[in-house]
Amino acid sequence: MQLRPVGLWLAILILCCGSAGALDLKQDMRSDEFARAGLKKLSAEELDYLQQWLNRSRPEPVAATPIQPAGAPAIQSAPAKSQFVPLANPAREMIESRIRGKFSGWSGATLFRLENGQVWRQAERTSFSMQSDSPAVRIVPKAFGSWMLRIEGSNHSVRVVLVGHEEAQQ
Repeated sequence: MQLRPVGLWLAILILCCGSAGALDLKQDMRSDEFARAGLKKLSAEELDYLQQWLNRSRPEPVAATPIQPAGAPAIQSAPAKSQFVPLANPAREMIESRIRGKFSGWSGATLFRLENGQVWRQAERTSFSMQSDSPAVRIVPKAFGSWMLRIEGSNHSVRVVLVGHEEAQQ
């Protein structure tokens, strides 16, 4: 069974932006939206499969991991399991700060501890190596609620997720 492209894109959009409850496309969408998305063309079996997949694939919020005490390394690997912490910046404005201590890059699920007290985790599987002492960073809001961390003075950036707060250091 193959999903039609318009319906698949709609499914991805709903997956990224939908509410936390179980999804029912026929109830959650207006009839004109349902038709424009091409979902009327799906058989009952295809529509049922799409709804099951969307409900199965949606991330469930879990509690944040405890933050390590001050003096812990500025960057370390963290478990790759997705964790949800409400945003401390609901206006989604750019954040400027510095990484605490020595910075050697990222790989996998690196934690970024910032001087403003925020702790961010790498959200994509990329790696970058750079030696620097407390580099300046910008964290910029992107599409679908994501955030991108950019190291000032380099052309490298990585998608990140806010995982917690520590006491800010001046």
